[in-house]
Amino acid sequence: MRKSLAITAILSFCAKVICQFHECLDDPEESPESGPLNEPKFSWLGALQYIHVKTGAPHYFRVPRAVLISRQFCLCTAVDAAEIPINYALGNVAFGDYERDEIECGITPQQAIDGQECDSAILVMPIADVLIHPEYKHFKAKNSVALLKLIKPIKSAYMLPACLPFKNYLIDNSGRQTKSKMIHIDFTTDVPRDFSEEEKEIKRILLLPKEICYLFDPKSPQNETLITRNRMMCTTGCGFHSGAPTLVHEHTGHWSIVSLATGFDISRQSNHNVPQRSLSGYRHYGIFYQFLSNIGGSQCPDPLRNHRPPKPPQHIVIFPYVPWITAAITGKPIGAFAKDDPFGYVMPRTDNDYGGFKGFGHHWLGHWYMGGIRCFDRGVKADDMFKFYHEIFSIKPKEDSFAYTSYYLEIHAEPLTSIVCVKVGMPYQFTSPKVLDLNRPASRVIIPLLLIKNQYRFQVEAWGYNSTSSSEDDTLDFEYSMK
Repeated sequence: MRKSLAITAILSFCAKVICQFHECLDDPEESPESGPLNEPKFSWLGALQYIHVKTGAPHYFRVPRAVLISRQFCLCTAVDAAEIPINYALGNVAFGDYERDEIECGITPQQAIDGQECDSAILVMPIADVLIHPEYKHFKAKNSVALLKLIKPIKSAYMLPACLPFKNYLIDNSGRQTKSKMIHIDFTTDVPRDFSEEEKEIKRILLLPKEICYLFDPKSPQNETLITRNRMMCTTGCGFHSGAPTLVHEHTGHWSIVSLATGFDISRQSNHNVPQRSLSGYRHYGIFYQFLSNIGGSQCPDPLRNHRPPKPPQHIVIFPYVPWITAAITGKPIGAFAKDDPFGYVMPRTDNDYGGFKGFGHHWLGHWYMGGIRCFDRGVKADDMFKFYHEIFSIKPKEDSFAYTSYYLEIHAEPLTSIVCVKVGMPYQFTSPKVLDLNRPASRVIIPLLLIKNQYRFQVEAWGYNSTSSSEDDTLDFEYSMK
């Protein structure tokens, strides 16, 4: 009786607090190449709009970026949330690639069979509240973060937030600074206006040594305290806008935020005899045009002019802020959370029914159906997993075919490999696949299909682990505990 009560308490805690973070963008497909994106992707990237208090028009050139990290919260820099232009107020967060699900756009299965699809949409969500990190308010640390609470949660099941980091990606496994390239994602234009035609661009950047970063980060006037120096990083590249994220694509498919690009500190005026009111209102162009053009990040140098190299772009590292972000959103202390899981919840992995809860861990995550509790593993818990099967199926039904059918698939792995996760990517959520016989060398997958008139694709991926290596590790752990 006591055991069942304990398990129920854990599950209720997950449902109320943890699951909103656990369900973040998991895209098992390969990372896109550098350059403009050819199709809508990364719908969690938004633009912060300042609204004029009288006319209601958005600001004409200052448009910071914001990142959706849960259904109702966005992450941005503290300067963008606190230092607002005069006569303006925090207005909305605009998402240009908002993808509505079938429930939100009111499409039935029969309409989907006839070829009807949800139209593209733009989501403009008003901001209800702002929470700025205490180090900005009390310790005058300008390079910090803030949370924007949206007026209501986002409904669409296809609108997945970006993942918070579970470790410091600046350090590799050997304890040294990483040399791996990271992915910077932003809009192609400086001031996004027409979000229906706005494109996104990907840049691959490298981390620079901290000594170079410190050369361009004096004690004043940017920061009157040095507490954020260890939370800053400098990279290659140029032309980054304030709040634009840098991410890594984990081998499990999760897109985790590494940093946010820092914008120009509007309050900095030690070298400029400009009144604060005039500076905040952006009323003077002329000789201050170059000064104001730096708002939004490090600008790219003019190749036709010979001058010293510009300072490298600076970014705010997000990993040190994960405890504060989690506690601010959930209202729960997180001092005792596990190292590999910043949200403090280790899911049960006992048998095929996962501790007696049949179906636990089998549900939709965007366009992907997750079959198996280990499909959600990240960090140390996912080091033993590897993808050994990936296939794309294309369907073009005949005109006289049935409306529904089922696809049966058996996946066989090597004898010493156990299948622990099967992911099925579908264009809709009308039907749910069934994944059977996990934790075995062979698994079965039953995929109910709608025979839509238009040709479409679905994908199947299988993940496994070497059962012999895991048993050896367990034996070593047992022997060590006995000593």
